[in-house]
Amino acid sequence: MPDIRAQKLLRLAADFEIAGTDNFELAEWIRDNLDFDQLILECYTGGNTGWIHCSWAPDPRKELLTYDRKNGYRKGLINA
Repeated sequence: MPDIRAQKLLRLAADFEIAGTDNFELAEWIRDNLDFDQLILECYTGGNTGWIHCSWAPDPRKELLTYDRKNGYRKGLINA
């Protein structure tokens, strides 16, 4: 498994959000339209809350996760 910090240092990963855009909808769009290694919807409680972590690797896992402080990491994109 690629190290998230190493991917960020190599500019292969980023945490981001887009003002005025629902982060769950953005994560779904990325899932459906872009190549990625790991896509994590983090601390999302609806609307423009939380942020998205997205990474790229030459042999992508296409791993989808949701993270919140109560439940930790769970598989898939989970709408709050």
